[in-house]
Amino acid sequence: SGALLKEINAGANGSSSTFSSDVYATNLDVEGTGTVNLNGDYTGTAIRYNADGTVVLANGRDVNSAITTATTNTGTLTLNGSSTVSGSVGSSGALLKEINAGANGSSSTFSSDVYATNLDVEGTGTVNLNGD
Repeated sequence: SGALLKEINAGANGSSSTFSSDVYATNLDVEGTGTVNLNGDYTGTAIRYNADGTVVLANGRDVNSAITTATTNTGTLTLNGSSTVSGSVGSSGALLKEINAGANGSSSTFSSDVYATNLDVEGTGTVNLNGD
């Protein structure tokens, strides 16, 4: 797809939003403490945590963008299997709260820098950190 939506707002407090196919949007904003389930790839400029929500990426799906947070120690990213995150995650001044990866039998790759308070390897899988 060549066209991107400008912005998607999801993850309101207490809610769960599921995208069943690939998502193409300049920004995917996690606006509250809810959960955003990505069952397809995400392609855009950034997934932006504006609160302490959760993004869950399905097995075999990828994030082709940066992942940012407005405030250190907010936002949880869970990779449920083998996935690649191509952009940077967090920044030196705004760390993601938690990344869960390494499900049994999986291989997850972060292609750029990762700034997170916690990186939890949840199973026997491999987590590759290829940034600086």
